[in-house]
Amino acid sequence: CAYTSAVLALLLSSRRSASFNLGVTRPVGGVLSASLSFAASTSTSRRARGLPMASVILPGGGPWSPFADDVILTRPFAGDRPLRSDNDSDMAVVTLTLGGVVGGWEANFSAGYSRNWSRSFLESGVDVARIQQLIDTEDPGFNPYGPWDDGLLIARRIRSNGENLSARFNVRKNLITLPAGPLVASLSMNASQNRTESRLGDNLGGTGTLTRSTRQLLDGTFVASLPISRRGDGALAFLGDISADLTAGGQTVTGSGLRKQFGGSLNWSPIPILQLRGSIEHAETAPTLEQLDGPLITTINRIFDYARGEIAEPVWIIGGNPALARGSRQSLGLNATVRPLGDQSVSLNIGYRQTEAKGSVAGFPELTPAIEAAFPERV
Repeated sequence: CAYTSAVLALLLSSRRSASFNLGVTRPVGGVLSASLSFAASTSTSRRARGLPMASVILPGGGPWSPFADDVILTRPFAGDRPLRSDNDSDMAVVTLTLGGVVGGWEANFSAGYSRNWSRSFLESGVDVARIQQLIDTEDPGFNPYGPWDDGLLIARRIRSNGENLSARFNVRKNLITLPAGPLVASLSMNASQNRTESRLGDNLGGTGTLTRSTRQLLDGTFVASLPISRRGDGALAFLGDISADLTAGGQTVTGSGLRKQFGGSLNWSPIPILQLRGSIEHAETAPTLEQLDGPLITTINRIFDYARGEIAEPVWIIGGNPALARGSRQSLGLNATVRPLGDQSVSLNIGYRQTEAKGSVAGFPELTPAIEAAFPERV
């Protein structure tokens, strides 16, 4: 009886990264504070994926075979040259922020500009069909026994770059003072423009396929905090502390209509040691600009194929997907907090939350047989 053991060695990528951050904050005019920051990063990844092998048929009686019948030639592509998987990315971001009190309003304004570049190169195998064609046509410039040009490899090259310009404005103020406390209103506005450009090509030096996209995003949210009663003060003091928060907002993205959001919450503390909170929200959701137009990166991932019961190395493409559609989300939340000692030293929390989402964007789950059956076009 003989026993054989084998050790599986995984070839991990070599990775290098570097980042730089610089920031400065100064007062402006005695009422505002200004901050300027700059950040840059770069990363590279190199991976050797193993020796590419090729098997081709040498026709009998041809110039490369002394045999009368067809024979199979199996050889490495080019000595010990491995398949390559390279990824490079660079990013630079500059941000300006102003904050302070203007006309009784707590205001905050920020503007930012970012630029990113990414390059991805993946060799997935040998173009056996093209080599076989050169052999069958007896191309005089090709020798099946000699060195082969890198152009005979199957490769994917992706170059992407993008830029984002954004601005955000927030204001907050106590509008009026009610018997139970101040009525607080806050408004936030956000605008951004995202431009991306991606070129998909091969290792033959062709122009490839160029894709360009430009999108604008605008959204706004208004929140009002309304005090209803306060313990120990006013006609409704016997009810304890009660307050309500109301939220309304909307968002629009290039190529899509207005998406609305609204909700509210009620906070009640009938006695000092007990706090109750209920909330409800409805929102029409949409993918972010990064999810729609993020740079494409191609890699080879080693995963376990549950359907076949073996290790597989599929081509893994991550990045933006312009085909992502809008969705909706409804949520209901109930929460209770008890502090039997009246302070923060001991507390008991119990809560319930229900969320129903349709058309939301999420990471793809693990490829179990059930998931593969549900999404056959993705596997």
